[in-house]
Amino acid sequence: MVIRAALDEAARCLKEKGNSTPRLDAAVLLCHVLGKDRGYLITHDQERLAPAAETKYREIVAKRAEGMPAAYLTGEKEFMSLSFAVNEHVLIPRSDTETLVEAILEENELGTPRIADLCCGSGCIGVSLAYYIPGALVTMVDVSEDAVEVAQQNAVRHGVGARCRFVCADLLCEQVAGEFDIVVSNPPYIETAEIAALERDVAEYEPRLALDGGADGLVFYRRLAQLAPAMLRPGGLLALEVGHKQAGAVMELLAADFHDRETVCDLAGIRRVVMGRKNG
Repeated sequence: MVIRAALDEAARCLKEKGNSTPRLDAAVLLCHVLGKDRGYLITHDQERLAPAAETKYREIVAKRAEGMPAAYLTGEKEFMSLSFAVNEHVLIPRSDTETLVEAILEENELGTPRIADLCCGSGCIGVSLAYYIPGALVTMVDVSEDAVEVAQQNAVRHGVGARCRFVCADLLCEQVAGEFDIVVSNPPYIETAEIAALERDVAEYEPRLALDGGADGLVFYRRLAQLAPAMLRPGGLLALEVGHKQAGAVMELLAADFHDRETVCDLAGIRRVVMGRKNG
């Protein structure tokens, strides 16, 4: 089978299974199998696939058709123009979260800020900040040992491992030692009852531990409102990603200990980030 025919067959298969981006996913998966970019697929669309490549491609297309996210099948996801390793132990980085990183980069005025990334998952936030702020010292924290391992891999991948520290801890019952200039978090914030209604590739494949924010989705924000004041220097920045209806509630949770509170909208106009400066 030639490349063009393989893409057409895969796209049809994915579309029949309800995939919303069948042509894109078909191309991403074939690029992964061949180790080539999308330009290669266009310029070599009549090239015949080797039998082994064709077999592998059919296998991963079948898995994608059943709902497994493409990022888990390829083991890669781009974030902030960087390629991050991902697996089933971490949430797949999303473009919405780039709003959080960009807001911090804009607010940061320090050459060597001390940053804590809480609920770090793949490390996409903390590693990106370390990469784009060359003097930053970043502590990344997650309850999952597997997630911490992925974050470590990504720090090494992007050459910032020497400036990163990794801690496995349950933030709901443990304190993180240190005084920081910036505390950032994209915590679990989906309401427990809403998880089952999420898209299949999220609800059935992404780690529930990284999604479930409790009955009202605010469990981790309440805890972060308690933790952050003890972790930040006076005037230090707290920056949080929030769900599409949570900005107001999170702003209220920070009212006692933070000033200059504000929200930042993502590209869809949703209030995606809540930020504030520690009093004192």
